[in-house]
Order: sequence, then C-alpha cells, then structure tokens
Amino acid sequence: GDEGRGQRDRAVRPSDAAIRTELISAPVIEATDPTGCGDVFGATCCARLLGGDSLADAVRGANVAAARAATFRGAGGLAAHLRGELLGV
Repeated sequence: GDEGRGQRDRAVRPSDAAIRTELISAPVIEATDPTGCGDVFGATCCARLLGGDSLADAVRGANVAAARAATFRGAGGLAAHLRGELLGV
C-alpha cells in the first residue's frame, strides 16, 4: 500500500507544552563581505551543540563567529581569519 508514502519525520510538541523564546543579540561590526557567514553560523552552532552547549549559548557563539567572518573579504583564507591567524596580505 501507500502507507508512509510522503510522510516525513517531524518533531511533536504536546499542545500544553510551553515554548521558550529568547532574544539573542549579535555583535555590531563593520561588515566587509557576507560571503560564507551563513555557513560559518551553521557550522559553529552545530559544533557547539554537539559539544554540549545549550541552544542559546550555541547561537551566541555562532553569532560571534559569523560576525567575525563578515569582517573578511571573500572565502579564501577565511578559516585562518576565524582562528585569528595573521594572513600574509
């Protein structure tokens, strides 16, 4: 039959469960180039969650890393820039 066809796994929340929200600010920076910022945010957030951080702490760390990425032009050398290494420019 067609049982399960088109169905996807999804999170289920009981209707009486509270939803917690929190405003998490991002650093104010002088952005140079947004190239890779979303990738940096996603990778940092994922790594921090896997490392045991709370969701709020993981998002805070990801905001800082993505903001730092925005201060660098292009994607070449971005990893070294994020680690704080000096680049021979």
